[in-house]
Amino acid sequence: MVTHGTVQPRTETNLTSEVSGVIVEVSAKFFTGKFFEQDEVLLQVDTIEYRALYANAKSRLARVQLVLEQENALVEQVLNDWKALGRGQEGAGGLVLREPQLVLAQADVEAAQASLELAERNLRLTTIRAPYSGRVREKFVDIGQVISARATLLARIYSVDVAEVRLPISSGDADYITMPEIYADDVPASEKPRVILEFDYAGRPISWEGFIDRMEGVIDVTTRQMVAVAQVLNPYARDEVSGRPPLKAGQFVKARIQGHLLKDATIIPRGALHDESVYLISENNRLEIRRVEVARKGIGTVVLESGLNEGEQICLTPLEFATEGMEVIVESVYDDLRPR
Repeated sequence: MVTHGTVQPRTETNLTSEVSGVIVEVSAKFFTGKFFEQDEVLLQVDTIEYRALYANAKSRLARVQLVLEQENALVEQVLNDWKALGRGQEGAGGLVLREPQLVLAQADVEAAQASLELAERNLRLTTIRAPYSGRVREKFVDIGQVISARATLLARIYSVDVAEVRLPISSGDADYITMPEIYADDVPASEKPRVILEFDYAGRPISWEGFIDRMEGVIDVTTRQMVAVAQVLNPYARDEVSGRPPLKAGQFVKARIQGHLLKDATIIPRGALHDESVYLISENNRLEIRRVEVARKGIGTVVLESGLNEGEQICLTPLEFATEGMEVIVESVYDDLRPR
């Protein structure tokens, strides 16, 4: 079957920063239309403030660790003194053994460790890296600009590993396609049918092969159509043999979806079908009205699943009145109208 859709990336992201500051370096890949690899550096934010915060956090952790060690030593000394007086440890209260001071020192160490981890994380995030291999759709900042954490939009980027096309399919057409439905257990119910995407580029036809990955979970309430999502792997890969252009996001394409194989089917002009019947011409030029089984109706043609035999002639002339056995005059025979 044939349908149409628009190519779009599988993943598209509004890129922001998790730290604030001044942009001091911009990658040569950080421009509209440029490609980048996963983890590649795109932007660099000034690090001086975050290096200072990291150093302060590291210093504070060292101080509270020293206090904790001192508290542990004091607790041991108090316990020894308590035992020297001939008293058991069980008789010493929490204040005698400095338990509150020890708990506070331990909590201070944990807080300082968390602060150091946060400072280290923020320092690392001053280097803004690509979350995946992709391409810049649009950039909004440049060197010298002050950005705010989680507020300033840096760029819109999208992945280039997979392209997707949303393809509307009517319920009638769905009867002739193996639909890759997915159930609650996330296990596909069938294999994924092949699809060919076609478009014109610089006056020549271009085609890309993909597959129907999944069905969207709802039916459009306006058109009553379901939507199949086709995927094409590596849509920007270079084809050295054909010089085929990439399958760009935003490209409008015609999609030919592989359907069920109909054996001994026949294609006839749409005008040759009359209320699920066709007019046949017998060997003695008599009209025979025969009912046929229609598989699919197109705009200009009809696919018949059964009802015609090889070599039979059909009447293509519109008849105002047609009766069984009436005599007709044959003007031409269409040899190409044979069962397929």
